[in-house]
Amino acid sequence: MLVTIQGSLERTEHQLATYLEQLDKSLPGFAVFNIWVPVKDRDSRQVDAILWTPQRCIVVEVKGFNATQSGALTASANGVWRVDGATAALYSLSTADGKGTVNPFQQVRERAFEVKDHLSRRGFGTRFVDGLVVLYKQPGCTITIDTVSPPRGTRLVVTDANQAGPIRRQLAAFSRGKARWTANDIMAVLTSLNLPDAVSINELIAAGFPEYICDDGAVETSPPTVAQATAAIDTTAADDTADNTPQPEPAPATTELDATAPTTAPPVATAQTPIPSTPTPVPMTAWSTSPTLPPPLTLPRSPYPAAPLPRPRRPSGVSRPIRTRSIRKVIRVVVVIGLLGTAAALTPSLLTRLAASEDPVKAPVSFTTPSQNIACTIGSDAAGDFVRCDVAEYTYAVPPPENGCAPQDWGHTFLIRRGADAKFACAADFLIGQGFPEQGYGTTAAAGRFSCSITEEAVTCNERNAASFRISRDHHSITR
Repeated sequence: MLVTIQGSLERTEHQLATYLEQLDKSLPGFAVFNIWVPVKDRDSRQVDAILWTPQRCIVVEVKGFNATQSGALTASANGVWRVDGATAALYSLSTADGKGTVNPFQQVRERAFEVKDHLSRRGFGTRFVDGLVVLYKQPGCTITIDTVSPPRGTRLVVTDANQAGPIRRQLAAFSRGKARWTANDIMAVLTSLNLPDAVSINELIAAGFPEYICDDGAVETSPPTVAQATAAIDTTAADDTADNTPQPEPAPATTELDATAPTTAPPVATAQTPIPSTPTPVPMTAWSTSPTLPPPLTLPRSPYPAAPLPRPRRPSGVSRPIRTRSIRKVIRVVVVIGLLGTAAALTPSLLTRLAASEDPVKAPVSFTTPSQNIACTIGSDAAGDFVRCDVAEYTYAVPPPENGCAPQDWGHTFLIRRGADAKFACAADFLIGQGFPEQGYGTTAAAGRFSCSITEEAVTCNERNAASFRISRDHHSITR
């Protein structure tokens, strides 16, 4: 793995950097140690390390024991960490009042949000940033894990200089799923941090990072050629000609709130589609006026009235043919019966979906609960209007993840799209910590056809007369 070190490192940080440098290319990645990240208040925060895999961006905080201590570790998102009931003897930052130490989970979570905010301000959208605490125990000491309850998106690894297996296993977990970070992305981030020379793009590509990621998730090491792009345009045109049925736009991997894109793109002029020009006028000829034709031939009329033709008799044993008027009556009856059947099949749910195009979301509405554990957004993107809620910490059971969804992207996000069912959604980003305004208990947030009611027990969101979900820390229910 590629490793870059800025300045000097603590003993435990140096142990981690040395181990990462020794990893083979089966786990592609890049780590930069001792880095400072700008924040909104024109200050900077020191981060022990930022580590990238093609799938993840991870903020790493390295901790060590300042005394020999063995026993069962209790690591919680709140309060101090303990070993056999005693305060863990960790090298940690002091709290603002100087009376205690900062919880390592809280520290890495704050740094992860600061990195995420920096990426968002630099044009990378709301990409999710994971947090990892690497805890090194003293030589000869034994630390077992009793209870670990990290905040959403953070992990803990307990190891020592002679036992690096837990770190490798955690890096393997961070390397699952689709590639999201390219060599070009990492170079752009390093440039924004004034570290353009920390690594070269060729080194990142050699370390296993793709240079480009296609829309379908496939990775490429070089940009598409003009011939490939033209072939792609020709293939799309052929498909459109073969099937004129409108196709729905694909849903994003991530449910970021984007401005609604225009549904029709301007035409692209290619070699196969010449730009229309002004037509050349056709010169007048001698035949520009109609030639004189001879008058039509008129036959003389007989002075005697025409005798009616004899009506043929129907042979015996042959049924009377069905007249055209009778056929029309039968068709009318069949059409009426079909319309009645169609009207009977229009259930209230379907009628609701047919009316879903009315009352669109004109402006997004976002909020977080007073407990800061649930954040929701009612908005609109290229796939249409939606309501989405994320849960930071939960104890409820979740179904198996969708195909291709990384485990860390599943279980915390609930989604309803206009006219569709409520469901769990695979989301690599996170609404928690976005700075949404707080919505008080006993109130309702609404936009378009969607609304969310907030109580101390749960948050309930629904589409009017359609699907809904109810979520809390301990329970969830989905009404399709």
